[in-house]
Amino acid sequence: RRHDVKIAEIYSKLLSKCSHVIGFLSGQQSSWVEPEEVSRMKRSPDDNNTSTTYTLYQDAKATSLFYSTSPPVLVYEGKDVGLGNYTTVVTGDNSKAFDIKLSVKYTPDYRVMFNFDNKTNGYWYLRTIDVQYANNPPISLKSPIEIAAPLDMSFHSGSKVVFRNGSTTLTFSDFQMQPFFLNMGSRSFGDAVDAVEFFTPAIWSGIFVTFLLGIIFTWGITMIMDIRTMDQFDDPKGKTITVSATD
Repeated sequence: RRHDVKIAEIYSKLLSKCSHVIGFLSGQQSSWVEPEEVSRMKRSPDDNNTSTTYTLYQDAKATSLFYSTSPPVLVYEGKDVGLGNYTTVVTGDNSKAFDIKLSVKYTPDYRVMFNFDNKTNGYWYLRTIDVQYANNPPISLKSPIEIAAPLDMSFHSGSKVVFRNGSTTLTFSDFQMQPFFLNMGSRSFGDAVDAVEFFTPAIWSGIFVTFLLGIIFTWGITMIMDIRTMDQFDDPKGKTITVSATD
């Protein structure tokens, strides 16, 4: 209402010059609406959240991508090896178009090589992981579970997976991987296929409880069907015994 006086003065001046005046008052923002202020407090990143203990492999050609929440644990021929920071990640030069070898070199002169292939139509597989120390022959490690996913999708496991060959083991925890990107140069994973066992503990518990209830139900039905009435001394030709209400 603080503009009413000015509006009345302007309207009177216009009305003195013109007989019919219609006025509109508008603005980009109403002066009676208080502006809304949105504030955000800037916090310094927590040291625990900015830890670089995770592992990320990606070759320069962006044909393969691997991520793990923690560094791999290597036991080489029965000896615990502390893998340091990796220095290089390259894709092996393969003569076959359906194979990819992702090679990762670590500082203690160890090399870890992931052998992928997509020979099965529409799927990729991690067949083996080769571990090589210096110029020694590589040791081929295999996983107890099948690591595979459709093309343009990734594989994820939230639990530990141990690749083993004799006394040599390589353990990854909570990892995700994807080779053979259909969109070359992609820097992110596709939809994930989770490594979930078909018979989980919850499923086994449900099967056990159902089986136990089935046994109890069957036993109860059998007991009910086995009930016999005491009518062996009744004479069907004899007089029926009746008891009146007055008695």
